[in-house]
Amino acid sequence: MATKLTIKLNYSLEIILDFIFLVLVFFFPFSIALRNMLLGLLIIFYIISKLINKELSLPKTEFNIYIYIFFIIGLLSIFKTNNINLSLARIISPILRYILFYFIAFDLIKKDRIAKYINIIFASNILFLGYGFYDFFRGGKFLYGNGTGTLLAFIIIFSLSYLFENKISLHRRVILTLITVGGLMALYISYSRGATLGFFGGLLVLAVLLIQRNYKNKRLIAVICLITILLFTSLLVSDKLIAKFKRIMDFDSSWSLKTRVLMWRSSLIMIRENPLLGVGVGNFRPNYLYIVDNIFKIKIPESSRLHDHPHNLFLFIGAEQGLISLLLFIIMLYKAYYLGFFNYKKSISLNYVIGLALIGMLTVLVIHSMVDTTARYGHVGFYILLFLIFNMKLARN
Repeated sequence: MATKLTIKLNYSLEIILDFIFLVLVFFFPFSIALRNMLLGLLIIFYIISKLINKELSLPKTEFNIYIYIFFIIGLLSIFKTNNINLSLARIISPILRYILFYFIAFDLIKKDRIAKYINIIFASNILFLGYGFYDFFRGGKFLYGNGTGTLLAFIIIFSLSYLFENKISLHRRVILTLITVGGLMALYISYSRGATLGFFGGLLVLAVLLIQRNYKNKRLIAVICLITILLFTSLLVSDKLIAKFKRIMDFDSSWSLKTRVLMWRSSLIMIRENPLLGVGVGNFRPNYLYIVDNIFKIKIPESSRLHDHPHNLFLFIGAEQGLISLLLFIIMLYKAYYLGFFNYKKSISLNYVIGLALIGMLTVLVIHSMVDTTARYGHVGFYILLFLIFNMKLARN
């Protein structure tokens, strides 16, 4: 009797977990509150499922050891901080949030259902773009910002990766083309310089790989034409975005640029003085202000004192968690690239498409991370973690 009850309970929990996860995959780009609520529910039911089955161990993946050490160093860095509340907040979000999502998603996603998740992501992308343009024409800012810009670059890269797959239907090609064009227009509306630069870097990598793969195929002409069109869309770029790029040339007139340089220099000082554990997770801002006020002795405007990160993900990790954590992060990036190339080289179309997409997305992320920390945003992190897990599942043939 107890066994039958346990089986029924497990079956019910599987249905609930699958439903919550599917809803999360569909809606995570839209709302921080909804994303956190769904992730919270997912964690609760996942823990209940683990307790009932008495399986408290986490799934074994290629990244476990790096994740564990990265997290432990983050916890140890708390002892270096002056403000434990800031550290605990940063440990929970985004570090612990991403770790939990990664392991739960890896456990729930099955290889034979990846195509289903891809369809859900496509549907989510279409709704995201549709609502974004609706909001834009009403004067809203849904499409505005660096995080949204990075996500839009991911969406375009994914659509392009799938567009040249052999076995997709004509109507899907039309949909993918519309997503690509719509995503490109939305990317320029985001006014994100870093996301735009990251996208063109990812596009260049994508172009090289697509041409290399299709050089004996008639589709090569289509690939070259499309990539060329996308590369020469500067006329579509908004005047506001162009103006933001032009301000880079006039360093002295922009506190935005001067502040970035000050934050980068401050980060290097933090790394030099705290190479092992950093200044403590969540404690970039107080240390940055101390360095500016007492070492550089530069008076900066109030808006330049509000930054809690140095607008560079690599310096951010090094400053707050030390060089070991930075090295671990770089190793994880390398392994993610390796997975992408491993699948890209396979003859199986799904592996090739998902591998190509991950390579392009990682390139976007790395380039944008040189000038920002958009990886902290849930709609950026969840998207790339999903594709990392897809690649891991497909590579495990």
